[in-house]
Amino acid sequence: MAALEQDRLVKERIKLNESMDKERRLKLVKQELERKRQQSLEQLDDGELATRQIILDARIRVEGHEGSWNTWNLFGGRKEMLWTTYIAEPIEQDGTIDPNFVRTTLPSLWAQVIDFSKPFYLTDQGKKKVDQLVGDVRRLQTMNSDHVLRVYGVKRDRTPKGGERVIIFVERPMDGGLLKSRLPANGFDCLTAIVRHISRLF
Repeated sequence: MAALEQDRLVKERIKLNESMDKERRLKLVKQELERKRQQSLEQLDDGELATRQIILDARIRVEGHEGSWNTWNLFGGRKEMLWTTYIAEPIEQDGTIDPNFVRTTLPSLWAQVIDFSKPFYLTDQGKKKVDQLVGDVRRLQTMNSDHVLRVYGVKRDRTPKGGERVIIFVERPMDGGLLKSRLPANGFDCLTAIVRHISRLF
């Protein structure tokens, strides 16, 4: 009986050691993955994203579209002088809109990512300047004019390196914003479209 009990204890100890070894290996793998992730984040330039998905504090309702969204996918990316501009499309976290599909019925906005990478913006005075910018942008959300791009939302965030970041969601004009001025009041008929296309060729 004593030999059987000792044999059982030895087997339990072996299992326990194997389990502890497995946990240690998993922990080391996780640590290595996190180290590589941190290295990758350090290589990101201003305006570059660690994740494509942005969750806003308030839902955005876009003129001409039904519904409102607070979760947006960013893609593309064009470096400008003061910010980086991405195309933003909404997704629903409950699965009603699959982020893997692009739908023409969904709105498309610009997301302008402004990074404040200078150490000054981590000071109290610098943070107040960023606060002031966010407040000014929020006031612009109430403005509606045919001559100015509409501001739909703003998010205060952190850069992957821990700096201050502001993301502004603005109207995305099609055709450089000139389409409204070219479009006839009652739309294009087939003949007008063909004539205009041919006239551009010559």
